[in-house]
Amino acid sequence: MQELISNVVSAKKAALEVAAYLQSLYKHFPVELFQTRILCRVEPFGEEQANVITKFPE
Repeated sequence: MQELISNVVSAKKAALEVAAYLQSLYKHFPVELFQTRILCRVEPFGEEQANVITKFPE
């Protein structure tokens, strides 16, 4: 069994930057290699944030 790499992403109203980072990361490395946690500010999500959460549900 392969160990997971723990990946913590912090975002403050930066959903598009988080999406770009994750797209780049998963383009070059298998998704199964990472355990990703996204820390974000608790606010009502706009459409952009909801799209990122839908696209990267893990």
